[in-house]
Amino acid sequence: MIKLIYSSLCIIGLLFINSCDEAQPSANNTNPVSETTVPATVRMPKEDAFVKEQISNPIASKSRVLKRKVVKDSLNELKAEYTVNDAIIDSLNKIKPLFDNTLYNNVAVSYFSSLSDSLHGRSYFADNSDGVMLSVMDVLTSRINQGTDIVFLVDKTGSMDDDIATVKNSLNMIMSYLSQFNNVKVAMAFYGDKNYHYDLWYNRTNLTNNVSDIERFMETYSTIGNPDVPESVNDGIVRTVEEMNWTPGNRRLMLVIGDAQSQLPPYSGYSQSQVIRKCDSMQVKFNLYPIIIASKQKAVEEIHKDEPFVTLYPNPANNVCHLKMSGLETTYYEIKDMTGRSLVNSYTNGTNVDIAVNNLPSGSYLIQVYNQDLSKFYSKPLIVQH
Repeated sequence: MIKLIYSSLCIIGLLFINSCDEAQPSANNTNPVSETTVPATVRMPKEDAFVKEQISNPIASKSRVLKRKVVKDSLNELKAEYTVNDAIIDSLNKIKPLFDNTLYNNVAVSYFSSLSDSLHGRSYFADNSDGVMLSVMDVLTSRINQGTDIVFLVDKTGSMDDDIATVKNSLNMIMSYLSQFNNVKVAMAFYGDKNYHYDLWYNRTNLTNNVSDIERFMETYSTIGNPDVPESVNDGIVRTVEEMNWTPGNRRLMLVIGDAQSQLPPYSGYSQSQVIRKCDSMQVKFNLYPIIIASKQKAVEEIHKDEPFVTLYPNPANNVCHLKMSGLETTYYEIKDMTGRSLVNSYTNGTNVDIAVNNLPSGSYLIQVYNQDLSKFYSKPLIVQH
């Protein structure tokens, strides 16, 4: 009897223990119903999920935070790469380059250096046309920000032939580099000497980011003869400042490429101090960078404007115009249209020359005549009327 009672109690105890075990969910339970009905990770707010992740897996959580920081730092570095503040630019502009003063027009160096110092820039020096592009790229790669208007203001007198050709051939490289910046536009302008070139002395494009517009413009213009060294640089800067389609709020950067100083009043409409005041009056900071080219010009001590060695008649001309020279020597003459392209040109040793203009459309042209050493020079507008 006692054995029977003991056996019954053992059976009841085992049944109680089994029932308790079934009430606890198994760690290996893979019942799909329980997973769908208790989606704890979906229902839990993001903040709670992040806290739970930190508690359950602190190493993985820290790794993700570090990754986000690395990405953020990388973006800041990328942004900094294209952001050059005024302090950095000013410090770069204080670096004074060395140059061989026997290769350069020292008056031009003094003029450009003084102008650039007053307009938040510095002068560069180029011994040849390759040096021009090295200087251009140095300015662009060290001083360009997002939102910059860039104007190349280039001397277009005869000594600049190879330098203009270099800029033409490098346009794609320049524009390709600038394309990585937002809201950067480029314009091209040419200046000569308004005392000799009349309406041909200045030409320009508008600011654009289309390289084809600038290429087409540069293909239509050529260099033009000039008897003396100074050019209309001051007038070119002021005209560019006044007429350019500047982008509101953009930094304004001007690269002046030439080998000669500016004409001064009365042969220029502006003194250097007037140029500086004009730029400052625009309420936007200008950075002016002259690229001074080793001088190839031969200075002429005096040009006798009051005693021309050529007489031109008739003017206006219909089918033929006549040149009468005062001496028997080799002279060169050419007629250019209003874009600067040479349409008629030749050498002569005579004192009387007939030039056929019947193939030229009616309009305004420029005729220039000069001898081989430029000691005699004649430049006048020519009107053709049919």
